[in-house]
Amino acid sequence: MMKYITAVVLTLALTSGAVFAAPPASKDACLEQAFALAEKAAAKKLATDMQSKIEGQLTALEAKCAADDLAGAEGDIKTIEAEIAGG
Repeated sequence: MMKYITAVVLTLALTSGAVFAAPPASKDACLEQAFALAEKAAAKKLATDMQSKIEGQLTALEAKCAADDLAGAEGDIKTIEAEIAGG
């Protein structure tokens, strides 16, 4: 399982932000995107307050993924991407 997650994160990293432009196709894809965003934020070494803000947004995103609110998750994904890019 961990190899699969690593492969997904690597694939998402290599394909850049284009993957995040469309709503997730499934609950699992949504959660994978949330995980990839968390990894991306951690790798960027953001300021503590920005990291806390993004962690809160990721928690909200994961809740939407779990509730199968994929359209709502799309907006959160875009917001988090912008926060990471701007941070």
